[in-house]
Amino acid sequence: MKWVSWVNFGLGLYLILAPIMFGYASLKAALYEDMLFGMLIAGVALWRALGAETESMARMSWIVAAAGFWMMLGPFELGYGTTHVPVDNDVLVGLAVLTLGMWRAVSQPRSGTSQMLAHH
Repeated sequence: MKWVSWVNFGLGLYLILAPIMFGYASLKAALYEDMLFGMLIAGVALWRALGAETESMARMSWIVAAAGFWMMLGPFELGYGTTHVPVDNDVLVGLAVLTLGMWRAVSQPRSGTSQMLAHH
């Protein structure tokens, strides 16, 4: 399942570059949101990808999922919800990050479950 964290890492890097690639770097709210949350998503996802598979590390995936959720809301909360390109980008990437982050968080093996399965 570490591949999910690597995908989110890539999506975080993509968010950092998206304002320049798609020409909306002059829209400061979108630029700052994409760069800030891109760094957050990439950093936490990288930590998760390189970290041990423990229950406490599942919290990192919830942080990534929450950042994805914000990416979906951000354009409307920060006032650039009528600008087509950054809205589409942020909502689609946010949905992907949210979905993958949640999937990674809930698919984490639980120590009690694995111990119970080992006894049967």
